[in-house]
Amino acid sequence: MIKKTPVIFLLLLLVLGGCGSSKLNDRRASIIDGSIKGKIVLQELSSVISSDGLMSVQVTGKNTTGRYRLLEYRMEWFGMDGMLVPTVMTRWVKFPAFEKSSFSFRAVAPKAPVKDFRVIIRKAQQ
Repeated sequence: MIKKTPVIFLLLLLVLGGCGSSKLNDRRASIIDGSIKGKIVLQELSSVISSDGLMSVQVTGKNTTGRYRLLEYRMEWFGMDGMLVPTVMTRWVKFPAFEKSSFSFRAVAPKAPVKDFRVIIRKAQQ
């Protein structure tokens, strides 16, 4: 019984430590505008490949401020060789981030197959 106590304690510590963290730490998603870093928090990044072979990505975050923010994202898709897939779909897309609210958006790869992606977020350019 005594030997199980440290293992149970460590497992409990890992579970509780994970619950307090809501900031996403994924190299595939980044906020490049210093004026909104810390104010806009990315929380979840998930991807799935559909039956037709297209990758779909969903990004979830939160505007922690009391101000409405107009943001934009840009998706970059990478082929099986790791090279950037050239497409007209690689452009800045505006989306709203309402005050003290969560937001999410979804993007679908322009063609199949893609191996990876990168999403970049910034304050909307006028």
